[in-house]
Amino acid sequence: MVRAIDTYVESLDMAALGFSHTETDNKRGDGQPAYPPSMLLKCYLYGYMNRVRSSRRLAREARLNVELMWLLQCFKPSHASIAHFRKDNLNAIKAVNRDVVQMCREMKLFGAEEASIDGTLMHGHASKGSIFKREQLEKETQKLEKAIDHYLAKLEQSDPSDTDLPSHEDKPLSEKLERLKERQTTCQERLKKLDENGEKQLSETDSDARLLNKRGHTMAGYNVQIAVDVKHKLIIHNEVVQDNNDTQPLEPMALKTKDILDTETLTVNADTGYENHEQIKACEDAGIISYVPLADKAAPIRAEGRFTHAEFK
Repeated sequence: MVRAIDTYVESLDMAALGFSHTETDNKRGDGQPAYPPSMLLKCYLYGYMNRVRSSRRLAREARLNVELMWLLQCFKPSHASIAHFRKDNLNAIKAVNRDVVQMCREMKLFGAEEASIDGTLMHGHASKGSIFKREQLEKETQKLEKAIDHYLAKLEQSDPSDTDLPSHEDKPLSEKLERLKERQTTCQERLKKLDENGEKQLSETDSDARLLNKRGHTMAGYNVQIAVDVKHKLIIHNEVVQDNNDTQPLEPMALKTKDILDTETLTVNADTGYENHEQIKACEDAGIISYVPLADKAAPIRAEGRFTHAEFK
C-alpha cells in the first residue's frame, strides 16, 4: 500500500493542485523550511486508508510504524503540522480526490454500469444540548413569558408604601425576573437566527450538525451518503446532508454518480429507506434505473397477530 501511495503522490504536480509551500528553497532564511507538501499528503493518504483520522495518532504512528517511517523518509512531523496541512490545503486535497476518481476511471476500475447508494449517521462536533429546534425554542419562549408575568404580578402585590423600606423578599424576586428576561432574550435571538437562515434547527458549536433520529436513538451529527461502484467496490461519490432519513438523497446522489462516471445510463440499488416515488421517477427521467424495495408498512400490524388488508379477498 505504501509503495502505491508513494508512486501516486510523486506523479502529482503539487503546485498545480494548489498546495502551499511547494517551493523547496528557504529564500527568507528565517528558520527551518516547511515540510514538503508531498510528504504530508502521503501521511494523510496513509491515515485515510488505515482509518487513522487523528493528527496526534498520525504523529505517533510516524515514530512507531515502519511503513510510515519508510513513506515519510524518517521525517517526524508534529500533530500541529499535520493538522495545519489538512486545514490550509483543503481545496487541494479535494482536487486530489477528484484526480483519484479520474485515474480509476481511466484505468477502467469502475464498471460504470451499476452503483449502490447507502447512508449512515455520523457524530458531529456538537452535543445534543447545543442544538435547538424551532418548536423547542417557541415553547421555551412561551414558558418564559408566563414565568415573567407571574413574577411581575408578585412584585406588584407588594405594598407601594413599603417600597422605600428594605425587604428580604423583593431582591430575590427581582434577580429571578432579571435572569428570566436574559433567557427570554437569548431564545428570541436564536429564533431570529433561524428565521434569517430559514432552518428548523440551530447548532451553536457546529453549524452543520443536526439532531438526527434513527431506531429511537437521537444523535447530533450528519447523514453521510455514499455511492459505490459494484465492480471493485470503489467509492465514486459521497455527500454530507442534514436530512433525518434517506427519502430525499436518491436522485441527487444518482445524478452526481452518473455525471462522474460520464455514462449515458446507470443502474442504482438502494434499500427500503430510499422509497420515494418522486425521486424514483426523477431518476427514470434522467436515464437512471433505480431498484428500491417497497417498505412493508403492514409489518407492525402483522407483528401484533392481526390481519392486514392484503390478506382479505
